[in-house]
Amino acid sequence: NNNNKRALDSSLSDDSNAIIWDMTPKQFASWVRALPAFRQDQLFNAKLLPNLIRAISPLMPTEQTITTADAPPPPPPPAKKPKVEDNASLINDPYDIWVGQADDQEVPSTFGAIAVQLTLQGLLHGMTWKNAQLQTREATKLATALHLAIKTKMERDFLDTTPNRIREMVCSDVSRGEFAAIR
Repeated sequence: NNNNKRALDSSLSDDSNAIIWDMTPKQFASWVRALPAFRQDQLFNAKLLPNLIRAISPLMPTEQTITTADAPPPPPPPAKKPKVEDNASLINDPYDIWVGQADDQEVPSTFGAIAVQLTLQGLLHGMTWKNAQLQTREATKLATALHLAIKTKMERDFLDTTPNRIREMVCSDVSRGEFAAIR
């Protein structure tokens, strides 16, 4: 049993070290569930987080569309006029999670990058599937906490990856060790 707990803890720490904009749905869920604000919250872990993961799926390129075994099947999407991007392609956003984005803004190609760009309202729509019974004060508080956690992790990841990006732009022929010695 302790071995199982250690294995779970190590997988969570691996996911928390992943750069948020590169996270897969599984890494994102593990990272969020490891955060103190969400670790023990039954409503969030059983319903709201699986809903959010499921709601992001239609925005992803079709070869990356995800499913979650523990998430209930989605309700039929509300009837709405699809958004048009550059008059060339349609954004498939049945749960209105891409709300607040510019009409011509390109949807990122990775799960984590989509999660980073969601507004607070988009997160709430994704977590509740715009179901009035789930849009409670508690869900709004959880969406706010998740939005803050995502933004904080994004800033931390941005700062952590800056030296490597600078090295790649300025002196890509210098090894990481040599670059560290220069700094």
